[in-house]
Amino acid sequence: MDYSYAKFYFFKGFFLSLSLIMAIGAQNAFVLRQGIAKNNVFYVCLVCFLCDFVLILAGIFGVSEVIAKNLIVNVLITALGILFVSYYAITALISVFSTKNSVIFEIEHSNFSIIKLLF
Repeated sequence: MDYSYAKFYFFKGFFLSLSLIMAIGAQNAFVLRQGIAKNNVFYVCLVCFLCDFVLILAGIFGVSEVIAKNLIVNVLITALGILFVSYYAITALISVFSTKNSVIFEIEHSNFSIIKLLF
């Protein structure tokens, strides 16, 4: 058996996994912020887990193949993605110039109801 490429694939997978774990994304920052504020932490973590679980299952069972083959769905999802990212960028830009741009302020004033928190 030839194991000459085994080390290459191991390190490639290891560093890919490490890069995914080390990145603090928006979801992780949100969960950390809610944890610090002690605001419905269980429900926030449960919803994040369920969303990740559903998206991973969709990836495993080939939803991307269905989307890639259907032009209308592909264009629709692309347009919705562009709208979402544009809205998120605009709200982030507005919040940069807001006077309420303090992490302490956000933590003190982040006691939302569960419905408002999750949606």
